[in-house]
Amino acid sequence: MSTAGKIPLKHIVQINVEKAASLPEKCVGVFIGGTSGIGEHSAYAYAKYIKSPTIYLVGRNEIAATNIIEKLKTINNNKDAKYEFIKTDVSLIKEDNKLLKQILEKEEKVNTLVLTTGFLSFNGRTENSEGIDVKLGAHYYGRMRVIDGLIPLLKKSAERGEPSRAISVLEPGNERIEYPNDLDLKEPRHYSLRSAKDHACTMNSYAIERFARLYPDSTFVHMFPGFVATNAARDLPWYLKSATDLIAKSLGRNPADVGERVIYAGLTGEEFKPCGKGLLVSDDLKLLSPKIDLTEKEQERIWNHTLDVFKQASGKN
Repeated sequence: MSTAGKIPLKHIVQINVEKAASLPEKCVGVFIGGTSGIGEHSAYAYAKYIKSPTIYLVGRNEIAATNIIEKLKTINNNKDAKYEFIKTDVSLIKEDNKLLKQILEKEEKVNTLVLTTGFLSFNGRTENSEGIDVKLGAHYYGRMRVIDGLIPLLKKSAERGEPSRAISVLEPGNERIEYPNDLDLKEPRHYSLRSAKDHACTMNSYAIERFARLYPDSTFVHMFPGFVATNAARDLPWYLKSATDLIAKSLGRNPADVGERVIYAGLTGEEFKPCGKGLLVSDDLKLLSPKIDLTEKEQERIWNHTLDVFKQASGKN
C-alpha cells in the first residue's frame, strides 16, 4: 500500500465510480455476513459498480437475504447478474465446508471476498456443537476456514489479471495475545470479553499476514470499520439492545459509507493491489502498524492451531 494517510470518503466514491468502467464485466463477490450491516451494504455497492456481478450472500437469515436480493435486482437488473443466498452458520466449520463445496462447484474464480460475520454479546464462553466458542467462531475460525478454502478461486482471478482480494472486517492495530498457550480460550478462567476480542483480532492479523506472504498475487486486508450503525446488538437483552441501537443510530457511521470503503479496498483502490504483505487499515483506510511483530514463526504456530481446530470440528458429529 503506497500511502499511510487517510483516504476521504468523497475520494473513495469518486474512484469507485471512475474505476467501474475499467473493471471486468463479470466479477464474483462472496459476502460472508452479507445479510445485514456492513456485508449487506458492501454487496449493494458491488452490484452498483460491476456490470454483470455474481454475488453470494452468506448468513443465517433467509428472510433478510430475500429482501436484500430484491433490492440488489433494483440496483442492477442486468440479465447476466446473479444473486444467491447460501444459508450458513459461519461459526460452524462443517457448515463452512458445505458452503465452500457449493461455491467451488459453481465458480471458476472469486474476485472479492468480504467477511463481516459477528455479533455483540456480554455472555461468557458459549460453545457451539463443535466445541468452538461462538464469538471466536464467527470472528476468526469460520472466517479463516472460508478464506483458506477459497484460495484456489482467488488465485484464478489473480492469474487472469483481475482483482483478487479478501477483506476481514474486525479490528486491527491493537494486537495482543493474553494466553499464547490457550488461543481458543478453552480454560474458563482465561475467557473474558476482552480476551475473546483480543485473541480473535490478533489471530486475524496473523492469518492475513500469512495469506499475503504465501499468496502474493492476491490482496489480504484486515480492516477496522469504526463505530457503525448496524444490528450487531440483535442478540442482547431488549433493554441493552434498545440503548445500543439508539447510540448506534445517533453516533454510528452510515453502513453504506463503510460499504463504499470496503469496495474500494476489495475492488478499485490502487493502494490495495497485491504487495506480498497483509494490509491492516483503519476506518479511514489509513495503513496501521501491528502492535506486535507478526513473525513468520508465530504465524505458523497460530495457523497450525487453527488447522487443529478445523480438524477437530470437522470430526465432531
